[in-house]
Amino acid sequence: NFKIEKVNLNGLVTAKTIAEDNEGNILVGTLSKGLYILKDTVVQKTITEKDGLLSNMVSQINVDDKNNIFIGTSRGLNKIDQYGNIHIYTEKSGFTGIEAKQNATYKDAQGNLWFGTVKGVTKYQPKLDEEKVNEPLTFIASLQVNRKNREMIPNQKLNYLENDLNFEYKSICLNNPDAVLYQIMLEPADRDWRPVTEQTVASYPSLAPEKYTFKVKARNSDGIWNTEPITYSFTIYPPFYKTWWFILSVVIAGILGIISYIKVRERALVKEKKILEEKVEERTAEVVQKSVELEKKNKHITDSIRYAKRIQTAVLPPEIPFDNTFVFFRPKDIVSGDFYWLEHIGEKEMIAAVDCTGHGVPGAFLSILGHSMLTKIVREYGIHEPAKILDQLDLEIVKALHQKNVKGEQVVNDGMDLALICYNKDTDILEFAGGYNPLIMIRNGELEEIKADRFPIGMTTIHDNKKFTNHEIKVEKGDSFYIFSDGYADQFGGEDGRKFRKKNMKDLLLSIQEMPMKEQGEELERFILDWMKNHDQIDDIVFIGRRF
Repeated sequence: NFKIEKVNLNGLVTAKTIAEDNEGNILVGTLSKGLYILKDTVVQKTITEKDGLLSNMVSQINVDDKNNIFIGTSRGLNKIDQYGNIHIYTEKSGFTGIEAKQNATYKDAQGNLWFGTVKGVTKYQPKLDEEKVNEPLTFIASLQVNRKNREMIPNQKLNYLENDLNFEYKSICLNNPDAVLYQIMLEPADRDWRPVTEQTVASYPSLAPEKYTFKVKARNSDGIWNTEPITYSFTIYPPFYKTWWFILSVVIAGILGIISYIKVRERALVKEKKILEEKVEERTAEVVQKSVELEKKNKHITDSIRYAKRIQTAVLPPEIPFDNTFVFFRPKDIVSGDFYWLEHIGEKEMIAAVDCTGHGVPGAFLSILGHSMLTKIVREYGIHEPAKILDQLDLEIVKALHQKNVKGEQVVNDGMDLALICYNKDTDILEFAGGYNPLIMIRNGELEEIKADRFPIGMTTIHDNKKFTNHEIKVEKGDSFYIFSDGYADQFGGEDGRKFRKKNMKDLLLSIQEMPMKEQGEELERFILDWMKNHDQIDDIVFIGRRF
């Protein structure tokens, strides 16, 4: 009884010949991957050209009575003895055929081995092949320094310019000189032995100053290496300026020079210190005096700004007169360049969100001027249509700010961006006009943006003959309207420090539609503060919402 088992040989392998040694191991010769040795179904070892085979193309395998394995290849015959040494038989050692024929091998009754080759049959008699354990005779033949022959004096001393060395080495093998292989190593330049080679010359250009030992060992055709390598030691000395005594002397001289410089400098510094102390005392007295004066001026300026805030706050509506309306107002500084305006004239309710040029004190001056002019236009001039209100406000601002015919004065080129809505309670009509700032309407969960005109109030050098557009919207129950300055959408924040942007602001408005208007204002404030985190507020913010 027998069974067939699959053996994994790690990749695509073409078997050419199979044999069994005296210990029951299976020997598989392959087309291009050398010899596989298997125990049961497990690969125990693989032997290739790197290990000493003449070729990875194995076409014959035979085993003698002493369990020596004979391997016929395309380039000659190898023998793996019981110690693991790999012997080589080529034309020079009697194996004249070189290329072994596939499976053309036989062991006769006397233990002789027969090998068929392309040139006939070769008979091998194990009894006549004495075991050779002699190491190869290896020696270093010559030394070249900077391409010139140099006598090999023990512990040779070279200067730093003599750093290009060539070693020639040889090993004597009478039965098959071509089968000799070498390994070399130069300590400490090489960390390990270099790969096995047939080369008999080693070159080492541009060696650094160091103490070196060159080592060489050889392997003969019987696979025997030198147990101890042949060595040659030499030293390359550095230039004088890299020697320890020169470096030490320079360090000592440098230390003495530094100490001398420090001593001289200390004397000079003591004198300078006295002079500086006198000057510092004078300057300190001056600085203290100016600091006191600046502190008084700063307090006066700050008090003035805080008083201006009280004036600006007094101008703004003290409370919201309309139902379902919120106002989120957050100045960047103590006073603001943004402001909101609420007015009630008969059946009409008016709301404006205004962004003046700049912020802080300059913006505050313009905001107070704009607030008073809006009130004057609707109350004194009786203009109630948003577009006409903005047209008149534009004329008033241009007239107030552009002080022409004043010699030496520069024309003031400031203005306002704003959105203004007017709701008629009798007709349920909402009118809108805007300069740059739009109106957002949310109806039945759908958001619509009503665009403003692309020019501001004032700034006559930007646009001439401006006429603002009036929009009319029939209000339905549940409609929500929002007007705002650009400070909310332009605020930097978040994890990556980017602008919030108008699109995200619209998404936020849609997400809070189920809240009452007062809570919407609180949520808008909470959200932007959380968005800012550690970032400074960059502009004034005014945000107004109303639901009908």
